[in-house]
Amino acid sequence: MTLAKILSISVPSGVGANAFISMTGMEKLDNQINIAKKKAIEVLNFVLKYLFEAVPNSEKKKSPFLPKAIQFSNFLAFSLISVCQRPNIMRLLEDETLSELLVESIDTLVLFCGEQEF
Repeated sequence: MTLAKILSISVPSGVGANAFISMTGMEKLDNQINIAKKKAIEVLNFVLKYLFEAVPNSEKKKSPFLPKAIQFSNFLAFSLISVCQRPNIMRLLEDETLSELLVESIDTLVLFCGEQEF
Protein backbone atom coordinates (compact mmCIF):
# COMPACT_ATOMS: atom_id res chain seq x y z
CA MET A 1 0.00 0.00 0.00
CA THR A 2 1.44 3.37 -0.96
CA LEU A 3 1.90 6.27 1.43
CA ALA A 4 -0.67 8.28 -0.52
CA LYS A 5 -3.28 5.53 -0.11
CA ILE A 6 -2.60 5.23 3.60
CA LEU A 7 -2.76 8.97 4.13
CA SER A 8 -5.91 9.37 2.06
CA ILE A 9 -8.21 7.89 4.71
CA SER A 10 -10.62 10.78 4.90
CA VAL A 11 -14.24 11.49 4.11
CA PRO A 12 -16.38 9.20 1.98
CA SER A 13 -17.63 11.76 -0.58
CA GLY A 14 -18.35 15.41 -1.28
CA VAL A 15 -16.12 18.43 -0.75
CA GLY A 16 -12.92 17.24 0.84
CA ALA A 17 -13.22 13.67 -0.34
CA ASN A 18 -9.82 12.13 -1.05
CA ALA A 19 -8.11 14.77 1.07
CA PHE A 20 -5.53 13.62 3.55
CA ILE A 21 -7.37 14.88 6.64
CA SER A 22 -9.43 12.15 8.22
CA MET A 23 -12.99 13.29 8.93
CA THR A 24 -14.98 10.10 9.23
CA GLY A 25 -17.24 11.54 11.92
CA MET A 26 -15.67 9.53 14.75
CA GLU A 27 -13.74 12.35 16.44
CA LYS A 28 -11.40 10.28 18.63
CA LEU A 29 -10.50 7.96 15.76
CA ASP A 30 -10.04 10.87 13.33
CA ASN A 31 -7.74 12.62 15.78
CA GLN A 32 -5.53 9.54 16.20
CA ILE A 33 -5.41 8.94 12.44
CA ASN A 34 -4.49 12.58 11.80
CA ILE A 35 -1.75 12.45 14.44
CA ALA A 36 -0.29 9.39 12.70
CA LYS A 37 -0.49 11.16 9.33
CA LYS A 38 1.25 14.21 10.74
CA LYS A 39 4.08 12.03 12.05
CA ALA A 40 4.37 10.26 8.68
CA ILE A 41 4.66 13.59 6.88
CA GLU A 42 7.26 14.78 9.42
CA VAL A 43 9.34 11.68 8.59
CA LEU A 44 8.85 12.33 4.87
CA ASN A 45 10.09 15.91 5.34
CA PHE A 46 13.13 14.66 7.25
CA VAL A 47 14.01 12.25 4.44
CA LEU A 48 13.44 14.89 1.75
CA LYS A 49 15.64 17.42 3.57
CA TYR A 50 18.40 14.83 3.73
CA LEU A 51 17.93 13.88 0.09
CA PHE A 52 17.91 17.47 -1.14
CA GLU A 53 20.67 18.80 1.10
CA ALA A 54 23.14 15.96 1.60
CA VAL A 55 22.88 13.79 -1.50
CA PRO A 56 24.69 14.91 -4.69
CA ASN A 57 22.40 15.78 -7.62
CA SER A 58 23.65 12.84 -9.67
CA GLU A 59 22.63 10.45 -6.89
CA LYS A 60 19.25 12.08 -6.20
CA LYS A 61 17.92 11.03 -9.56
CA LYS A 62 18.85 7.40 -8.84
CA SER A 63 16.93 7.32 -5.58
CA PRO A 64 13.88 5.03 -5.75
CA PHE A 65 12.33 7.23 -3.08
CA LEU A 66 12.21 10.36 -5.21
CA PRO A 67 9.57 9.34 -7.82
CA LYS A 68 7.23 8.23 -5.04
CA ALA A 69 7.81 11.48 -3.15
CA ILE A 70 7.06 13.51 -6.29
CA GLN A 71 3.85 11.57 -6.83
CA PHE A 72 2.94 12.09 -3.18
CA SER A 73 3.58 15.83 -3.44
CA ASN A 74 0.93 15.98 -6.18
CA PHE A 75 -1.49 14.24 -3.81
CA LEU A 76 -0.64 16.76 -1.08
CA ALA A 77 -1.23 19.73 -3.37
CA PHE A 78 -4.61 18.34 -4.43
CA SER A 79 -5.49 17.62 -0.80
CA LEU A 80 -4.60 21.13 0.36
CA ILE A 81 -6.82 22.60 -2.35
CA SER A 82 -9.62 20.26 -1.34
CA VAL A 83 -9.31 21.20 2.33
CA CYS A 84 -9.27 24.92 1.50
CA GLN A 85 -12.57 24.53 -0.36
CA ARG A 86 -14.35 23.17 2.70
CA PRO A 87 -16.98 25.55 4.11
CA ASN A 88 -15.74 24.85 7.66
CA ILE A 89 -12.08 25.66 6.94
CA MET A 90 -11.84 28.14 9.83
CA ARG A 91 -13.09 25.54 12.33
CA LEU A 92 -10.59 23.03 10.95
CA LEU A 93 -7.73 25.49 11.40
CA GLU A 94 -8.66 25.93 15.06
CA ASP A 95 -7.93 22.24 15.66
CA GLU A 96 -4.27 21.97 16.68
CA THR A 97 -3.70 18.54 15.14
CA LEU A 98 -5.28 19.50 11.83
CA SER A 99 -3.46 22.81 11.58
CA GLU A 100 -0.13 21.08 12.33
CA LEU A 101 -0.93 18.48 9.67
CA LEU A 102 -1.60 21.24 7.15
CA VAL A 103 1.64 23.04 8.05
CA GLU A 104 3.71 19.86 7.66
CA SER A 105 2.07 19.24 4.29
CA ILE A 106 2.85 22.76 3.12
CA ASP A 107 6.44 22.25 4.31
CA THR A 108 6.68 19.21 2.04
CA LEU A 109 5.62 21.25 -0.96
CA VAL A 110 8.02 24.04 0.01
CA LEU A 111 10.88 21.52 0.01
CA PHE A 112 10.08 20.60 -3.58
CA CYS A 113 9.67 24.23 -4.63
CA GLY A 114 13.08 25.09 -3.19
CA GLU A 115 14.86 22.21 -4.90
CA GLN A 116 16.49 23.50 -8.07
CA GLU A 117 16.49 20.10 -9.76
CA PHE A 118 12.69 20.13 -10.04
